[in-house]
Amino acid sequence: MRMILKGLIGLILTFVLLVVIILAAIAVFVDPNDYKQDIVALVKQNTGRDIVLQEPINLSLFPWLGIETGGVTLGNAPGFGETPFARIERLALKLKLVPLLSQNIEVDTLSLQGLQVNLVRNAQGQTNWADLIRHNPTPDAASTATSSSSPAFSVQQIDIRNANLSWYDQVSGQHYQLQDFNLSSEGLAAGASAPVQASLKLRSADPATDIQLELQTVLTISADYQRYTLDNLQLIATAEGQELPADGIQLTLGAGMALDLAQQHLQVSDLQLDGPAFSAQGQITLNDWATNLRAAGQLQLAKTNLKRLLDVFEIPIQTKEPQALTNIEADLTLSYADNKLHLAPLQLTLDNTKMQGELQANFADVKPLLKAKLHIDQLNLDDYLPPATEVTAATSPANIPTSTDTTNPFQVLQDFALQAELRIAQLQAIQAQLSDVQLNLDNQQGLLTLKPIQASLYSGMFNGDVTVDARRAPVSIQVDKQLTGIQIGPLLHDVIGQDHVEGRGDLQIDTRFEGMDEGAIRKSLTGSAAFQFTDGAYKGVNLAALIQGAAGILGLDFGKPSSTDEQRTDFAMLKGSVQIDQGVIHNRDLQLQSPLLRITGQGTIDLAADHVDYVLTTKLVKSLTGQGGKTASQLKGIPIPIRITGPLADLSYQPDLSGWVQASLQQRIQQEQDKVLNNVQDKVKQKATELLGNPNGLGDALQGLKGLFGR
Repeated sequence: MRMILKGLIGLILTFVLLVVIILAAIAVFVDPNDYKQDIVALVKQNTGRDIVLQEPINLSLFPWLGIETGGVTLGNAPGFGETPFARIERLALKLKLVPLLSQNIEVDTLSLQGLQVNLVRNAQGQTNWADLIRHNPTPDAASTATSSSSPAFSVQQIDIRNANLSWYDQVSGQHYQLQDFNLSSEGLAAGASAPVQASLKLRSADPATDIQLELQTVLTISADYQRYTLDNLQLIATAEGQELPADGIQLTLGAGMALDLAQQHLQVSDLQLDGPAFSAQGQITLNDWATNLRAAGQLQLAKTNLKRLLDVFEIPIQTKEPQALTNIEADLTLSYADNKLHLAPLQLTLDNTKMQGELQANFADVKPLLKAKLHIDQLNLDDYLPPATEVTAATSPANIPTSTDTTNPFQVLQDFALQAELRIAQLQAIQAQLSDVQLNLDNQQGLLTLKPIQASLYSGMFNGDVTVDARRAPVSIQVDKQLTGIQIGPLLHDVIGQDHVEGRGDLQIDTRFEGMDEGAIRKSLTGSAAFQFTDGAYKGVNLAALIQGAAGILGLDFGKPSSTDEQRTDFAMLKGSVQIDQGVIHNRDLQLQSPLLRITGQGTIDLAADHVDYVLTTKLVKSLTGQGGKTASQLKGIPIPIRITGPLADLSYQPDLSGWVQASLQQRIQQEQDKVLNNVQDKVKQKATELLGNPNGLGDALQGLKGLFGR
């Protein structure tokens, strides 16, 4: 587009200069309208285009040499239809005669009204301006040829009104329009400063968007036309469109600019950008943009309310913490060279979080490579989650449907590569409190790995890896983590709000799941886990009291129950492992040991159905005293089944009385058999001793045995 504009500007200036010189020579002697056909033929010869001069050409000599005409139309290139390439409704030019003798152009008034330029690229990639550029020297050649004899140029007054430019790209289907371009200035000349005001409208067809721009500044041009300064630049942009708020949005830009064409240097200073709910300031320098662009600068983002900013674009965001995303600030130094952007040092404030570090982006490849090193003082990820919804029967885990939406929220990971190192002093995630967090991130074409992840939590350590595969939908996530020496009670209390288990120990988890909604995760969860905890308690049920109450149903006397109502079962050790298959958790080796009880367990937990079917087998090893009852020698060693059923949030514990009775009867039968056998052994031993002491001992012993059994 830059080459196009330079070519058009060069064409217009050349055309204007030729017209001025010709007019100065013939104004006194001829009527220019007599030479319209010659002008048409000359344009045809030099451009291959047809030109139409609909209105008369009016010349004036005093006090200025002037030309005025209208209805000028320049035809389109062959193959681009009948729509004119350019049209001017009205053109008026007044300039001094004497400076022309010194090849200097002093324009009193340049007035251009109703300019219309139609730029097109057809489906074959050909443009309707390429032939005009071929008929003119290249910019470099032109500048070289005229550098030693460039005429001085000044304009007392410029007035351009209602200029329009249309750009239609048939290859991409894009259609843009620059409409209602107005430009005015007074005293524009080399070595002088002149005020400039401009306005225009940019229109896009897809999506339908209108952007109104208004600009004012003070323009200074160097004597050699190589350096341009814009002081007190003020730009206001107002946008409206189908994807924007009904009342539109407005941006204001203030800056000072210094442009050096020869050195390819642009300095933007005192930059101030203000928009809806945000403000930024800074400075930036650009160099060598035609060969190898380099940039450097400093930017500061003032306190920004991201929620309000996104609301402007009708993209509402709700967070668990209402004040989240309402205070974002940044202070950074940037540099760009060799297709690499470097932000360092970088300071970022996200609500109550302070971040420091650096970011790098390498744009040399098709997919950019991002690198980051960040140190974060504290971060509460839970604040940025959606607000919690009340759990009812309709929204309980058993009734949560699996989403049919196959949208991949991590699809953006496929568009870039990432390597990052994060250090977080304090982190909260799913209510868990972590400290001294260290993690490395690596993303390759949508395969994101967080490895390793290390942290301190609940008097223990966390080590783990997380892999997110976003190369397809639904996204799949694998978690492999190990917690050692943790206090499980406070962890469970923070994460799920219920500390069912207390104790210190280790937890090993290796799981995989697909999807991002709870229903999909529950149904797809697969993997394994193992745990072992010591010196703790299982909360929610007092197994000793449960056994005591059930024993009373069977008529066993345990005396007056204990007055304690605490629902907990203490243990010295609790361990086990689980296998998870499509959301169903299987356990067959649960072991719980305490001074009173020995418990084993097995069963299943169906996460998708939110149903538990589990059996604990309990044996008493000593007195119930201290756990809610008195000595119960009748039950010592008897396996007592306890069935656990129901949803996870409301479990039911029921002793299996039939199994208990059967085990108790078997124990009593065995005890009676053992008692009879012991009596028999004692009597046999006594009788044998008495009879074996006389000569007829053997015969008497046999008779004694017969008498023992009543024979």
